[in-house]
Amino acid sequence: MKPRITLFVTLAVTALSLLLPTLAGPARADQAVPLPVGPRLSESFEVLSKALTCPATFRGDHEPVLLVHATTETGHRNWAANYGRVLPALGYDVCTVELVDEATGDIQASAERTVFAIRTIAARSKHKVEVIGHSQGPLEVRWAIKYWPDIAGKVDDLIGIAAPYHGWRQTDIYCSSACVPALWQMRMESKFMGALNSGEETPGGVSYTSVYTLNDELVQPFQTAELKGGANVPVQAVCPGRVVEHIEMVFDAAAYGVVLDALRNPGPADAGRVDKGLCLQATMPGVSPGDLVAGEGDFWTHAPNKLGEHQVKSEPPLAAYTS
Repeated sequence: MKPRITLFVTLAVTALSLLLPTLAGPARADQAVPLPVGPRLSESFEVLSKALTCPATFRGDHEPVLLVHATTETGHRNWAANYGRVLPALGYDVCTVELVDEATGDIQASAERTVFAIRTIAARSKHKVEVIGHSQGPLEVRWAIKYWPDIAGKVDDLIGIAAPYHGWRQTDIYCSSACVPALWQMRMESKFMGALNSGEETPGGVSYTSVYTLNDELVQPFQTAELKGGANVPVQAVCPGRVVEHIEMVFDAAAYGVVLDALRNPGPADAGRVDKGLCLQATMPGVSPGDLVAGEGDFWTHAPNKLGEHQVKSEPPLAAYTS
């Protein structure tokens, strides 16, 4: 009798395992890979889907690119006149993700949107994802890689442009009384920064490139952009004496050369491979100085107003999953 009982139990368990997903309803986006895969995403599938913009189909000529925007920006404002225009012309499928409250909200919440974006792009394209972030944008991606175990395996490169990976000093002034949540978290002594940079700074087999400028007027000290274990490339290593400020970095020809080198080669960027002819240009090929001026004006017109909204008196608490 025992063999029959064992066989019956085995068949029953197998049938139940097949039936349960049907009884539970359609799989959520955060169940697209075997569980456990880190914290459950707090926003609905509809909200997460609306935050992601991608081509209707993926051509597959290259690994797809996800662009992650800066504080007070949107995917369109940050990227449409530079990488969002140039990379598709080079055959790249390019997506953008909208961070919470134009990246002034809790960075931990915005990171969940990058988790969803990377999972969705990898599933749709059947390739790893190249991620390019400006300023705050790469912080969300590093947070996602750190706390969602499946994300590192879906990312080929993380390329940070002018990223304050260890915080930036001026936030101490901005947040002397009240400021938006993301600025609290980008203080150099914040709990968020402590959690983000605890342990290994470049985990998971991802290729990390940080391209930055020594004369950034916001991200200072400039060493905050450097990651242990990554390729840290100031534009001045490509073009000695070059003067480039924070917003200009996403239009700059030398920074573009570093980004393109990381995209086109295995591993992170190598400053020695970058075309020095780019030093003779202010903006990347396909982008005009007029585009740069318009982008600068748009940022400095919009940012002060946005930073005055939704201010809080202290840093958001760390998520429970960080402990």
